[in-house]
Amino acid sequence: MATLVAEKPVKTVQEDQAALLSAAMVPILAKAQNYAWGINGGSSLVASIYSRNSLEPADGGKPYAELWMGTHPSGPSRIQSDPSVTLSSFLDTSENAFSIGEKEVRGLPYLLKILSVGGALSIQAHPTKELAKTLHEQNPSAYKDDNHKPEMAIALSPFQALCGFRECNEIVKDVARVPEFADAIGRVEADEFVKAIKGSSDKAEALKRAFGSLMRQDEARVTDCLKRLVQRLEKMEPEQKTQQDRTLKDLYAQYPGDVGCFAAYLMNKLDLEPNDAIFIGANEPHAYLQGECVEIMANSDNVVRAGLTPKFKDVDVLVEMLTYKDGPPEVMKGDVVKENIKMYRPPCEDFQLEQVELKKGESVKLDPANGPSMLVTISGDGTVAMSQKKSSASMPLYTGTIYYCQPKNVFHITCTSESPLIVYRSNVNEKLIMESRSGSICTIH
Repeated sequence: MATLVAEKPVKTVQEDQAALLSAAMVPILAKAQNYAWGINGGSSLVASIYSRNSLEPADGGKPYAELWMGTHPSGPSRIQSDPSVTLSSFLDTSENAFSIGEKEVRGLPYLLKILSVGGALSIQAHPTKELAKTLHEQNPSAYKDDNHKPEMAIALSPFQALCGFRECNEIVKDVARVPEFADAIGRVEADEFVKAIKGSSDKAEALKRAFGSLMRQDEARVTDCLKRLVQRLEKMEPEQKTQQDRTLKDLYAQYPGDVGCFAAYLMNKLDLEPNDAIFIGANEPHAYLQGECVEIMANSDNVVRAGLTPKFKDVDVLVEMLTYKDGPPEVMKGDVVKENIKMYRPPCEDFQLEQVELKKGESVKLDPANGPSMLVTISGDGTVAMSQKKSSASMPLYTGTIYYCQPKNVFHITCTSESPLIVYRSNVNEKLIMESRSGSICTIH
């Protein structure tokens, strides 16, 4: 009797296309961070995305602050089909070296996040690569890696932040208008600051001395100055209070007695609308106050803090590292690269973000990315496919879907929901990498 040999099943064209798409897009699980300044699970976008993209539901009683999508060891993403495998391990075992011009890119040089900010973050700045290396060597428990951390935030809701120092002439006005602020700086130091600015001296150096004096001020004195100021503000009519006064009261309600409350008079208050973005380079002071955003940064968690936080403060390092530029920062609106797609390119090679927004029935083609990219769905429903014409194979898109995308693939995105489909794709800043390699531009580190 003849032996029957089972034939291998013949794959259909659709199955071949589905396998190809699966290899091109790898579903991942992101890491949620439950910091105190986050938004409680029931109202947090981070919690919503996390619960749709995790092995456990979000806890409605916990604050959900950040969702990390990347390979940083403090919050590594994992492969959805096998959560025991981190994205970092996956990339180590796959072909993950990409050439962009003359530069080779390995791994994932950026960290993508969603932030739900319910309360003020610390007054902070991020170091250059050189300073990061030094801090990591000196204090690895506080500075866990040796990389720089330029970052960009795109507002997903009305978003408030403090960013950079106000114009020195405006700070001078508040030194005169708010005696408790001058007392907290120190009367001698405050008078020297006013004299230097009015005398057209080195503004940066004058600002550094005043800021340093404030940040290093005796805690009891700061507490007394804040208490007196808040008591006086409470007796004032609403129309008599400036924006800076109102911001200080808001900060004081969260961090009573904290010297960081006086940042209200020193730093620019920004009120961003959805799709507005800010880029924060090395050594620039900032603090997010409220709202939700998508954020991307170099693959680092290095933060130097000096106020509005119960965490480790490194006041002397922060005072010495800042640039002390004054004036409002640029608010980026994104460049329309094609219908339904905006590109946000900051002045650093590590990252860029594309925003896709579609209405029901609309489709758009994403051009191939030469570097490693991530795709995250913020809202709405839809599909992503390698090709709309040759195959029906597609992957789902809904709030919380996150994919690591292999380079050099063309994807088609379609919206199927009544509500708009909003998707972000991250990548290295290919344009800036090419320009910097030709010597036409200097890269910020």
